[in-house]
Amino acid sequence: MPGLQTTHDVTDICSAEFLSEVGRKTPLIARFSTVVHEAGSPESLRDTRGFSVKFYTNEGNWDFVGNNMPVSTLFLAHIALCFHC
Repeated sequence: MPGLQTTHDVTDICSAEFLSEVGRKTPLIARFSTVVHEAGSPESLRDTRGFSVKFYTNEGNWDFVGNNMPVSTLFLAHIALCFHC
């Protein structure tokens, strides 16, 4: 299983137990995904993408999740024009 190995002492900035010991290897799994819209939805919807990393620590599982929601400049221009009306 892939893992994260602590290479430097970070105890002065982080209190996570799995990062407290140099050389410790913590198993993890990473997942990347896209949001699939329902059938018949317009293709102009945002193409949201995301990721998650699950660390299997001695204290339990620790999940790190992120999303990327692209913003269309044309969409923002439309909103800006509406505010000037």
